[in-house]
Amino acid sequence: MSKAEWSGWAQAVGATVSVLIAIWVPWNQGRAARKEAINVAEHFALRLEGLSLRLTLESQVVRRNALLTCREKLKMLIQQAALIRLDLLPIDRLNALLELQSIANATLQNIHRQLGGNATEVSRFVTLSKLNHDIIKTAAQVVRYGVTVPTNGEE
Repeated sequence: MSKAEWSGWAQAVGATVSVLIAIWVPWNQGRAARKEAINVAEHFALRLEGLSLRLTLESQVVRRNALLTCREKLKMLIQQAALIRLDLLPIDRLNALLELQSIANATLQNIHRQLGGNATEVSRFVTLSKLNHDIIKTAAQVVRYGVTVPTNGEE
């Protein structure tokens, strides 16, 4: 082959490689961003689940300092959840995350009430917290795994 032919082939190969790189780089960046959004959502779900479990324990609810700590942690979680790129989440995880955010905000209001002058009985607060915790566990599973995972006895 002549130099001109080699040059043509080198140019064709170089152009093909540059097109492939131009396609791969944004695709890989998008994939990494989706993975990061899912990781942050999973972290939020796990922390909210743990925090809601604490609120189901009467020994935690009767102690004002424990409620104050839960309130501050919940505020931080809600702020972190606001930073999650919702547009990058699959629809099932997005719906579950929105449900968790709604419950987190409602729980924060319940804690404010419990700490303020409108406190309810501890047993009523704990019962409500247990109901919320069950919902949080289910929604957290969807955020973490993308589907509802059956628990013991469910099919």
